[in-house]
Amino acid sequence: MQVQVFSENAGRETLAHAIERRRDEIRRAWLERLRADLSGHDVDAAELVDLADGYIDRLTQLLRGGSPVERISAWTDIAHRYAVTGIRLGFDIEQVVREMSQLRSAVAAVLAAEGLSSDVLHTVLDEAIAASAAEFSRLANAHLREAEERYELLVAGAREYAIFLLDAHGRVASWNSGAERIKGYRASEILGQPYDVFFLPEDRASGEPSRLLAEARVNGEHKGRHRRLRKDGSVFWADVTLTAVFDDSGALRGFSKITRDATAQVEAEAEAMQRERLSAILESAVDAIIATDSSGRIALFNRAAERAFGCTAADAVGRSIETFLPGARLSSISEECSAHRPLPGLVADAGPFSTLEARRANGEEFPVEVTFAPTEIGGARYYAAIVRDISARVRAERARREAESRLEEIADNTSALIYIKDREGRFLLVNRAFERVFGLTRAQMLGKTDADFFSPDLVARFRESDLEVVARGSALTVEELVPVGGRLRTNLSVKFPLRDEDGEIYATGGISTDVNEQVEARDALEREGQLRELFVGVLAHDLRNPLNAIIMTSAALLARRGLDDSAVKNVERIANGAKRIAGLVDVLLDFTRVRSGAGIELQLRAASFHDICRHVVDEAAAAQPTRKIECSFEGDPAGEWDAVRIAQVVSNLISNALAHGRADAPVSVNVRGTSSEITLEVRNANVGAPLAREQIDRIFDPFTRGSRTGGRGGLGLGLFIVDQAVRAHGGAVRVESDAERGTAFVVTLPRHPRTP
Repeated sequence: MQVQVFSENAGRETLAHAIERRRDEIRRAWLERLRADLSGHDVDAAELVDLADGYIDRLTQLLRGGSPVERISAWTDIAHRYAVTGIRLGFDIEQVVREMSQLRSAVAAVLAAEGLSSDVLHTVLDEAIAASAAEFSRLANAHLREAEERYELLVAGAREYAIFLLDAHGRVASWNSGAERIKGYRASEILGQPYDVFFLPEDRASGEPSRLLAEARVNGEHKGRHRRLRKDGSVFWADVTLTAVFDDSGALRGFSKITRDATAQVEAEAEAMQRERLSAILESAVDAIIATDSSGRIALFNRAAERAFGCTAADAVGRSIETFLPGARLSSISEECSAHRPLPGLVADAGPFSTLEARRANGEEFPVEVTFAPTEIGGARYYAAIVRDISARVRAERARREAESRLEEIADNTSALIYIKDREGRFLLVNRAFERVFGLTRAQMLGKTDADFFSPDLVARFRESDLEVVARGSALTVEELVPVGGRLRTNLSVKFPLRDEDGEIYATGGISTDVNEQVEARDALEREGQLRELFVGVLAHDLRNPLNAIIMTSAALLARRGLDDSAVKNVERIANGAKRIAGLVDVLLDFTRVRSGAGIELQLRAASFHDICRHVVDEAAAAQPTRKIECSFEGDPAGEWDAVRIAQVVSNLISNALAHGRADAPVSVNVRGTSSEITLEVRNANVGAPLAREQIDRIFDPFTRGSRTGGRGGLGLGLFIVDQAVRAHGGAVRVESDAERGTAFVVTLPRHPRTP
C-alpha cells in the first residue's frame, strides 16, 4: 500500500477527519492493548472508554490548528484525568509512557491502513505523551509529598505507639514522641544505639534480638507480645511489629518497628481471667458465698447461696447482707477483717460466734456457720461470707443429746457398770452403778483414766482390751478382774466402739456385769468334771485286769467237758456279762484318751465298707430278732479304715436307732460310695416330736442320754465315741430330724484318711 504524505497545513484536516471516522476502531485497538497490560487491576471499562474518547477529541482538535504552546495546554485536562487514574491503579512513570505509546501505535496503525501518515500527527501524539507523563509526575510528586507529610505528622503525633526505624545492623535510626514516652529515651540518647538495649538481660543472653531481626528479614516481618525494658529499668509488656525494609533491588535497607505498650491490656486480661476462674470456683462451690461492698450491700451471690436462701442472685444483689444474716454487724466484720483475722461468724451485740441464724427469702430461719474474710476486686474492698447450712448437723446434734440423755437415764437405772472412754482412755461417762461400786463420783472420774484409780497390771489389761476394740472396729467380750471391796471379782465386759457421723471411732463403751458367782460355779463344775474323768479313767484301767481274768476263766470252764447244762448256762451268762462290761470299759478308756488329748488310735487297713456294715447288721438283727433292719448298698465299697472302729461307729448308730426309734418301724442303713468318699446313713422313725435344735447341738457331748423306747440307759458315751472315731478318720457326722422322715445320722468318710 502507498502511504500518502501531506503537508502540515493541507493534511491536518484530512487526518482529523480520518481519525473521527475511524474513532471506534482506534478506541477498540487501544483498549485491547490496555486490557492486556492492566489485567489484575480494578479498572472500570466505562472509565477507559471515556479516557480514550477524550484523547481522540483532543487529537482531532489539535490537528485542526493551534500553536505548540496551545496544544500542550489543551492536553492538560485529559492528561490530569489519566494521571489520576494511573495513580489510583498504582502506575509508575514508565507504565504511563508505555500506555500512551499504545494509543500512538493504535492511531498510527489505523491511519496507515488508509494510507495516511503525517509528521504533524506524530508530533501531536508525542506532545500528548509528554503532557500525560508530566502531569502524572506532578501529581505523583504531590501525592508523595502529601503522604510524607502525613506520615511525619502521624509518626510524630502517635504518642500511643513507639514508631522508629532501625538500620540494617539493628541500630536505632529514627525516634518519635511515642517511643520517648513508652521507652523513656530521648532521641539524642538513643539514636545510633543497638536496639537490644530494649531487651531483658536474659533475652539478650539468649540471642533474641538477632533472632527477631533474622525472622523479619526472612519472613518480611515479625509480630509478637514480649516483655521489654525501659530506660529506668522497669519491665513492660509490648506488642511488637518488626518489618524488614528493602530497596528496589531487593537489598535490605533496615527495619521499621512499631511498639505498643500492652501492659494495661495484659493486666486487664489477667484480671479478667482471674475473675473468670474465681467466678467458676464460686459458682461450683458447695457452700453459699456472699460478697458485700464496704457499705454492706451484696455484690455477689453464688448458686449455692441461691439454693440455700431461696433467692435469685438478681434479687439479692444490691440488698443489705443483714437481709439474709440478720445478726451480722458490718462494723465488727470490717474491724476484724482489717486485722486479717477471718472470723467463724459475727453476731450483733454478742461478738464472734461459730454459728448464726440465717433467714431465707420466705422468712424461714435456719442455723449456719459463717466465715468472713476481706478481699479486693479491681482495687475495691469487699467482704466475703462463706455460709454453710448446718440444719442437719444441729438436728443430729439435738437428736444425739436426746439419745445420750435417754441412754444416761437407762444406764443409771441398771445394775451393770456402764462407761465411755475417749481414744486416750479418759472417762467421758460413768453410770451410778459405777460410782457405787468404786465409791467415786462422776466429777472425780470424768476426764481421768484407769491409771488414776487402778493398779498398773489392771490398767495394762484394761487398756489392751480397749485398744483391741478400736483395732477390730467391732465389739469384744472379755472377762476382767475388778477390785471391789478389797478383793478381785470377775466381771464379764462387753466393749464396743462408738463412731461419729463420719464413721470414725471417737470412743469405746463398756458394759460390765459381775459374774463372780457364776465363774466360781463354772470352775467348780470343771474341777468336778476333771475329777470324774480321772475317776472313770482309773476305774476303767483297774477293771480291765479282773474282767480279763473272768473272761479267760469262763472260756476255760466252757472248754472243759463234764459240765451239766445248768452249769454251762451259768458260765455263759458270766462270760457274756463280762464281755459287756469289757465293752463299757473300752468305751470309758476311749473317752479318757479323747479328753486327755491323746485321741482315738487307728489301725488303717484295706477293707470293704459293705462287709463291715453287713457283719454289724447281722449281729444287731440276731440280738433283737423282733426289730426290722433294712439295708441298701451303692458304689465301690473299697477303702482304708480301721475296721474295728468303723464297726463300732455302725454298731453304736444302729443301737441308738433301735433304742430311740418306734418299735413298729424299721431302721434303715444306707451306704453310698463316690470316687472319693463313703456316706453312711442310719435312719429311724421318731417317737414323738423330732429332735430340737438344742438337742442336736449337744447330742455328741459326753454323758448325754436321750429317752429310750425300752431297756436301761447306757453311759451316754456312744454318740460321743461315734463323733470322735469319725473325726479320727478325717470325716464328719451330722444329724437330720423332722416329723415326716424321722431322725438320721449321716456319716461321711474319705476312702483314704490321712493319718496324723
